Amino acid sequence: MNRRSFVQWAGLSWVMSVVLAACRQSASNTDAETGTDTSAAPGASGLVEVGAVSELDQGAIQAEIEGRQVIVIRDPNQPDQLIALDAVCPHAGCAVDWQAESEMFVCPCHNSQFAASGDVTQGPATSGLEPLTAQIEGDAVLVQVS
Repeated sequence: MNRRSFVQWAGLSWVMSVVLAACRQSASNTDAETGTDTSAAPGASGLVEVGAVSELDQGAIQAEIEGRQVIVIRDPNQPDQLIALDAVCPHAGCAVDWQAESEMFVCPCHNSQFAASGDVTQGPATSGLEPLTAQIEGDAVLVQVS
């Protein structure tokens, strides 16, 4: 293969990867059956519905609000209270997972661990998860990100 052919193939490969990445991002926020956008957007009050109260009984609610990953759990010490946090680990930018049995958030990338409050308990992360405002209205769990 000569240099010109290589550059043409490399350029075409780059263009295709950009197109596929855009399609993947678009598809991740679109319901396959209805084609509607499933990413949450804030209403007039700034609160966004991220799930149902019944989902909290099964663990955590993870949602995306205007491109921001959030996670909501029941406070392990006060089950009638909610804890909502920015779900992105400040160390490497990975979304954390709630480990109910050990009552901590764990980053799957480098194993940073955070208390239910969002405070870092084990690095490599050096700062905690940002707290957010959450409340329950009826059966809906609402979060405010700004």
